[in-house]
Amino acid sequence: MKNLVIIGAGGLAKEVVWVIRDINRNTPTYNILGYLDEESLIGQTINGINVIGSDGDLKSISSANDVWAVVAIREEQIRRRIVEQLDWFGRWATIIHPTAVVSESSQIGVGSIVFPFSTVGVDATIGKHCFVNIHTMVGHDCSVGDFSSVLAGSKLCGHVKIGSLSCISTNASILPDIEIGENVVIGAGSVVMKNVESNTSSFGVPSRVMMSRKPYKE
Repeated sequence: MKNLVIIGAGGLAKEVVWVIRDINRNTPTYNILGYLDEESLIGQTINGINVIGSDGDLKSISSANDVWAVVAIREEQIRRRIVEQLDWFGRWATIIHPTAVVSESSQIGVGSIVFPFSTVGVDATIGKHCFVNIHTMVGHDCSVGDFSSVLAGSKLCGHVKIGSLSCISTNASILPDIEIGENVVIGAGSVVMKNVESNTSSFGVPSRVMMSRKPYKE
């Protein structure tokens, strides 16, 4: 089994523990060593898993153990910043729930998590450190950029392109052939019928750009 640390100890991290436990019931794969989060949380037990350190402790933990890691933090920009700060670390786990339907011709990037009852269609590409949440559909020939999130109940029709650091919120629908830029938020329940430029937030049925967003600063 692979020793695994989960970076983050919030609600999403608890869901990741659930996914891993379901994986292990089918095929023992991961031994969860614990969470890494803020120093104030060290020693606490959350969902049966201990907080064993902070992000800065990954180096000492990995030197003492053969360790893999996954970042279980909801905010896309924070997720990217953590991965960039840990650029020396190269063993990111890709986690796929047993009930997810993932085409053999699709690609799932390192550090990404595919949650229960989700579908990733033919020739789709999911980037690095992405979330494909519960009951989502990523259609054929779609691409989802690094550090992006497709949240619960969302549907990407065929040939949709999502840039990096973007969030498709709960129950949103993206029509075929639509391109969504980088650092975009699509609001919950929105229906996107035309392309959305980078660094914006778009809401409604049909979806319209409502505000701008600050670009990610490396």
